[in-house]
Amino acid sequence: MSKWANSKVEDYGLDYLRQNTTRIVACQGQPTSYADAATPVATGKLLGSLTGIVPASWTLGNDPTTGRRLTLASETIPIGYAGTLDHIALVNDAVPELLYTLPVTVPQAVVGGNTVTTPDISITIQNPI
Repeated sequence: MSKWANSKVEDYGLDYLRQNTTRIVACQGQPTSYADAATPVATGKLLGSLTGIVPASWTLGNDPTTGRRLTLASETIPIGYAGTLDHIALVNDAVPELLYTLPVTVPQAVVGGNTVTTPDISITIQNPI
């Protein structure tokens, strides 16, 4: 399983992600587009999502060893569909665009009507060497 970042995140750095993420999505499989992340598992990857992510939801600062770090504190995501949660996606519903995906540490079976709580999500850009 791999991480992926939209080129705008790479170009504009962590602040682009902080300013433009509006929703966190629990996914079955790694989404490759906004439509993939926003469409339920019957034809897409969405198991559940949490809206209301705003710039103040994030902490931007130094990483203790490697550079700059952007952190989103633990969030509780309502689940609407059954499946295996193995990825988290960060999306911008206003544009719409897929901004960032990351695998979960331990995939888990989920069912509609439940919730999942993420650990803190940290994304780091390393200092030049």
